[in-house]
Amino acid sequence: MIDFADSSYILTGIKKQQLIDFLQDCNNQMRKIFVLCDTNTQQHCLPLLQTKFPQTKSASVFSVNPGESFKTIETATAFWKFLLQQQADKHIVVINLGGGVITDLGGFAASLFKRGVDFIHVPTTLLAMVDAAVGGKNGVNIDSYKNQSGTIVLPKYVYVDTDFLESLQHDEKVNGYAEIIKHALIADNQFYKELSEKPNFEALQSIEKAISIKQQIVATDPFEKKERKLLNFGHTVAHALESFYQSHQQCIFHGRAVAAGMLVESYLSRKMGFISDDELNHITEFIQSLFAFDDKVLHVEELLPFMMADKKNKQGQIRFTLLEAIGKGIVDVAVPIGDIEEALVWFSKQNTRYGL
Repeated sequence: MIDFADSSYILTGIKKQQLIDFLQDCNNQMRKIFVLCDTNTQQHCLPLLQTKFPQTKSASVFSVNPGESFKTIETATAFWKFLLQQQADKHIVVINLGGGVITDLGGFAASLFKRGVDFIHVPTTLLAMVDAAVGGKNGVNIDSYKNQSGTIVLPKYVYVDTDFLESLQHDEKVNGYAEIIKHALIADNQFYKELSEKPNFEALQSIEKAISIKQQIVATDPFEKKERKLLNFGHTVAHALESFYQSHQQCIFHGRAVAAGMLVESYLSRKMGFISDDELNHITEFIQSLFAFDDKVLHVEELLPFMMADKKNKQGQIRFTLLEAIGKGIVDVAVPIGDIEEALVWFSKQNTRYGL
């Protein structure tokens, strides 16, 4: 039985030797190592991986096109065929080197290949470090619908190293900060206060704190029956936004979509009588200080088809994770469609000053 409460699989810089020893043991036992990456991380991050872990220099590399539109069963199938061509057996190790798309896709592919092989996440974005790579969720999209097929299987290790963030543009670091803010909003008022007073997009202490919050939530509810739904704050709207944009052959960064989702869902939290006007105003001002949004008015009928596919829904109701207070989330809140429309209109009015 997998122990989701055991966080020892999450390795930061001081635990690097543990991964070195594991990979060396793989070399000694002739266990083949494969690296899944995209064309960006192959260029910018693979050399760093090979420098830090020389045991990976002989690994076979499979590179995919970057972007959410390639997080599909077709890409996973192409990877499986590559593994078969390389005579991969049950004892291989797959290293997923990249952001959330790669960790989601790679974990999905590895957890199903030959009914499951060991895999390691080496997240190369802030967003993946604090969210996608932790907790065992793996998956692919179906058409424009997010994460509709997947598994919940823990990686052998997650190696978190801020050196991999050096090649990121500033906007990409801010993008990942949305998930850190989310973790604070649902679980730790003091952490939220610290983040809002002095944002730091590469502080290892904040990264480790965000990981710790997620790990504690996952440990209580690995298979998302109740408490783990807290981690979906902002994501009902965010996933609908991402799917809407993708269906129109456009793209929105996941972090920016989550930031927009947190604003809309904070408004709903106020509308439902949970948080105060002051709390809503503070959240709004903080998030708007970091993220820019467009002035396009999105109506509920445009996002509704995607919201209806959200996995939290029950009995035909769209159910949200909302805020009972800053630092305390509440799950399974059924929200009327009219209130969702009101929140989207409010969001659009808040952001007429900004451009996406």
